[in-house]
Amino acid sequence: MVVQVVNIGALEAGQFDLLIPGGGSGAFDGCANQFPGADLGTQYGGMLQDCATDPDPAQCVRSMCEAAFSPSSEMLAGCLWLVDWLQVANTPEVHYEPIACPDEITAISGLG
Repeated sequence: MVVQVVNIGALEAGQFDLLIPGGGSGAFDGCANQFPGADLGTQYGGMLQDCATDPDPAQCVRSMCEAAFSPSSEMLAGCLWLVDWLQVANTPEVHYEPIACPDEITAISGLG
């Protein structure tokens, strides 16, 4: 996976956030205006945090994804990726290596 890290949050060296629908709205509550009234889960930890003690956390997150993001197929797909591909992992350990960001990504983000 190639990602462009653009964080300005309170992270330590060697950390970065992947902003995934359902994973929490973070310090700036990024999705609340876009999805007013939707249950986006806990600000830090999102739906993962809310479903952590559920007997079936994956199904719990899936249900919350569908309830919150059904109006947006892109956001719903991202939230379901969190369930199906990332298997509702909360703060997984990753191994990464910095590379020059591909032009295809910087063209979309506008950050070079």
